[in-house]
Amino acid sequence: MEKANKRPYDEDLAYKLMQSHQLAPSTVRNWKSRGYIPAQYFTDTPLPKRLSPDQKRVAEQLRMQISPALLNPAWFNVIKGVHGKTIFYQKLRGQYEFRQEELKALRHKVRLFIKWLDKQIGLLQKEEDFAKALRTLAQHPGLITIEWFLQASLGEKGYQQYQSWRKGIRKQLPDAWMAALVRPLQELLDFLRNEGKNT
Repeated sequence: MEKANKRPYDEDLAYKLMQSHQLAPSTVRNWKSRGYIPAQYFTDTPLPKRLSPDQKRVAEQLRMQISPALLNPAWFNVIKGVHGKTIFYQKLRGQYEFRQEELKALRHKVRLFIKWLDKQIGLLQKEEDFAKALRTLAQHPGLITIEWFLQASLGEKGYQQYQSWRKGIRKQLPDAWMAALVRPLQELLDFLRNEGKNT
């Protein structure tokens, strides 16, 4: 494919490109002041379009789901590159809008996480799978709140017992832990599902 080159500014062409790429009028004014239209607008691959109202609603729901109070946003980052993490956090805070392809990737990652969490909660409720599921949950980089759940659900003494078990000092876990851990995790799962039910 022949490499696209920038072209001298033309009013009619600029208007057509503004329509086809859903650009802001300010972008066209910049072209006019510079005297040319950038090469990137003449490639075969269309540029990312602005989000529709429905997509903006989805973006807001995802921002609620990936709140630092619930999950580890860094694990859900779908923006690559040197400044990807910074840009991702700015977009999570609503300072900038997600691109369509970023929104699609983020929604997919959140859906997979919800499916995974549902499976682990199911395993927690089986005595033979409880310890393995708890280790899996505790080690997941996206679920930083597992430690908070443990402290709140088990109390100081119970949390110390958990730490001993995690380090291999304690061999068994109390049976009462099962209900204490399942309930808050189920509440988290329900919240993520309710926030994302329309995404």
